Amino acid sequence: MWGWYARLFLFNLSGNPVANIPCSFTSDRVPVGLQIVGRHCDEALALRTSAVFEEPRPLADRRPPL
Repeated sequence: MWGWYARLFLFNLSGNPVANIPCSFTSDRVPVGLQIVGRHCDEALALRTSAVFEEPRPLADRRPPL
C-alpha cells in the first residue's frame, strides 16, 4: 500500500530534516535527485549542505525535453 513512501515518513517521526536536490536526468529523461538527511532537529545543516551541493550545479530552471 505505501510503496516507496513507507521509507520517508520515518524521517518525519524521528525529527531528522530532509532536503531533496535535483541532480540530473537519465537518458530516458527521468529526473534524478539526491536526498540529504540532517541530524536530529538540525534543519540549518541540511539546508547548508543542500546549498553547497546545488551551487556549482544549479538545476532549478532545467526541464527535460518533451
